[in-house]
Amino acid sequence: LLKKLRHFNINVIICVQTVKSIPKDIKRTLSDIILFPGISEDDFNDLMKESPAGMFDKRKLWVEYKKINDPQAMFAIHIKARKIIITLSKA
Repeated sequence: LLKKLRHFNINVIICVQTVKSIPKDIKRTLSDIILFPGISEDDFNDLMKESPAGMFDKRKLWVEYKKINDPQAMFAIHIKARKIIITLSKA
């Protein structure tokens, strides 16, 4: 179903606790990735390797991601726009 939706330009949001549950062929078509604190370095590296986000410097992104302590903060990777945006909560 997910593979078919992209051909009809239908956006899909996938929410998982580990990136290992997302099939590789779906990861390869991602255009935006939102991460919250708590992902392991192995999962992060797998996601970078198996998605178009691999065009960014993985080590530099990991360092920036690990700085986030607030559980409501978001680490957004906008692949097509070539932007990384870190959004902190306003608590």
